[in-house]
Amino acid sequence: MGRTTRPAALPGPEGHVITNGTRQNEISVQFGRRLKAARLKARLSAAAVALRARTTVRHLRQIESGTTYPDLDLIGRLARVVGCEAYELLPDQRRGTRSRRGAGPKTPGACP
Repeated sequence: MGRTTRPAALPGPEGHVITNGTRQNEISVQFGRRLKAARLKARLSAAAVALRARTTVRHLRQIESGTTYPDLDLIGRLARVVGCEAYELLPDQRRGTRSRRGAGPKTPGACP
């Protein structure tokens, strides 16, 4: 019998790909945590955010758990719904280099 190997990348919902044990997976998890924290601070349910961002609750839960990563359009919609700028939900690529242009969050304290 041949030895089976785990694929390097797993197809996620809606065509997104998450790789196992890579930087991409770490970014997905960090983004999901920030999104969920912002949603909870804004006192919004997953259903309310999903409806306003034009996605499903299942897809939102997968994003928040780091299982999948949204496309840029959805990142923008999610940020607006929870009262943040999109960059505030994105993980820092390098410490101390994230741009702080603009006025910041629309609702003070809404983003982590």
